[in-house]
Amino acid sequence: MKSYRDRYDEFRTHQAQILAVSTDKEATQVNFRREIGAPFAFVADSKGELTRNYGVKTPLITFAKRYTFVIGKERKVLHIDTGGDAIDTSGAMQACSLY
Repeated sequence: MKSYRDRYDEFRTHQAQILAVSTDKEATQVNFRREIGAPFAFVADSKGELTRNYGVKTPLITFAKRYTFVIGKERKVLHIDTGGDAIDTSGAMQACSLY
């Protein structure tokens, strides 16, 4: 997540938006966002509806998992990272430059 924070301005030059989604409760999301100083939105998906709709819900696992969605123009999902994969933003940045 910190790498998305650090490269946030680069994503914005591609007119991309970052959306962090987790099945954590809202208070946990608020605290985590504040802790890392993220300028992008965090969504608490405690019922798993959003993650299920986008096909990223982990079956049979009850712990919260974080997903980072990179949204391009016309609200197109360009890239999705999960958990520790959000450390390296190169795939997401490449997806933005191809769009």
